Amino acid sequence: MDLNEELAHERARRIKVEEELGEWHRNLAKTLSPEQLAAAIEKQQLEALTFHLYMQRRITSELEAKYMEREKELALVVENVKSLEKRLGEKDREIEKLRNESEKLQKSAKAAEPPLKGQRFNASWIPSDEELDNILSAKQQVPTPEKAQAGGVTAQKAPKEPKSFKDFIQLVRRMERIKLYDAALLMDMPQDDIIVWARALERKGYLTVHGLREKTLIATDKMLKTR
Repeated sequence: MDLNEELAHERARRIKVEEELGEWHRNLAKTLSPEQLAAAIEKQQLEALTFHLYMQRRITSELEAKYMEREKELALVVENVKSLEKRLGEKDREIEKLRNESEKLQKSAKAAEPPLKGQRFNASWIPSDEELDNILSAKQQVPTPEKAQAGGVTAQKAPKEPKSFKDFIQLVRRMERIKLYDAALLMDMPQDDIIVWARALERKGYLTVHGLREKTLIATDKMLKTR
């Protein structure tokens, strides 16, 4: 029997006892003395009070047990949060360490890079649409290795002469599809400079850049149809 059923049963019992007690009072009022009647009533009230105290203590014990269980669950959650925060801090320190090492390597690479011969176009220069049309209309050819293919370039020798933005456009239009790494080798330029030019052409719809790590430069119909 659950708690609700016990309460309902007790309520019904109390009503019945009260009814019986009232009837008993009426019957005994004629035979019992006032002292005896008062003792009988006190006994009934004491029994009822004792039962109510027992039920209240039982409810309190159940609530305390639920409270302790919630406290344990909360302690586990707090412990898990602290563990996750600790792991997150370790990952942040690892990332910061890798970032610092990467910056040092980049600085060392730039310091060790030999000075470029000749004069190049600045990779930050972005031509206008009219300038692009003029460049694409110009009949220039970029020397490429004999084994150059649309998807990549193999075994090549870096050009001796520095290449310009015009040479890069002609290279992409000639190859139609070329990897960023191969384009940088053919142009004898850093990939960072090549990707700046590629993004400029991509924004104007002349080529698309595919891939995340190994990027591929693909000439669009707009570039190929411009003669």
